[in-house]
Amino acid sequence: MEYHIESALHTTENPGIGNAVMHSHNIYEIYLFLDGKTDYLVEGNKYRLRKGDIMLMRRGELHINSIRASVTYKRIFVNFDITALLAETNNLHLLDMFDKRPLGEYNHYRAKDFPENRWQELLQTICTVSSKEEKLCFLLPLLYELRQEYDRLTSVTTHTEPN
Repeated sequence: MEYHIESALHTTENPGIGNAVMHSHNIYEIYLFLDGKTDYLVEGNKYRLRKGDIMLMRRGELHINSIRASVTYKRIFVNFDITALLAETNNLHLLDMFDKRPLGEYNHYRAKDFPENRWQELLQTICTVSSKEEKLCFLLPLLYELRQEYDRLTSVTTHTEPN
């Protein structure tokens, strides 16, 4: 079964304000905000990020990171496509928080809702292990936890996102 996972921890000491470009990917992205001052725009919706917040982007979803101040900016990203693997095991529901929502909605997951920092630990581990098999071992439980939070968020009748 073919699948793809790449990850990185990036630190930018003096980022330029507003230098990013609106873009999309042909794979899924999980983005963990670690430090700095930034907003994230997804399909026209603006999210004010705080340390430890996670953003999810699906294939083709337009997004841009909008840096608000030239202070150290630190983040982790994981880009992946494990669709073929999940189809083989009938676990495509693990991607519902990407594929089963309107563009630009339910992208933002707040760190304050997860005080034990499990997501951050899993994402940091994905960045430190070298093989894609090892990365997958930590990505799958992360997707499971994100799916549980997505189910919780979407079960609420109204969804409001403060800026």
